[in-house]
Amino acid sequence: CNQSKQAEELFRRIGITFNVYGQKDEQERLIPFDIIPRILSAQEWRVLEAGIVQRVAAINAFLDDVYNAQEIIKAGIIPSDLINRNKAFLP
Repeated sequence: CNQSKQAEELFRRIGITFNVYGQKDEQERLIPFDIIPRILSAQEWRVLEAGIVQRVAAINAFLDDVYNAQEIIKAGIIPSDLINRNKAFLP
């Protein structure tokens, strides 16, 4: 579909991409999308929204800990090398 190709080109141009670190290619990938939007009921959206809110809170708590108290490292849950050797970690 021509519209899909145009959307993909736009997404690449403006940077709507992600990397999968730790894989050999580590190339930028497009965030998957549908040219035709999905329609969700209010109930479906509430369930989805609750999950998104929970995951954002979890990732923010993780990042706050990694960049500050580092309790997750001190507890041995995540090895310090995994954090410190990561190219995306900015101490």
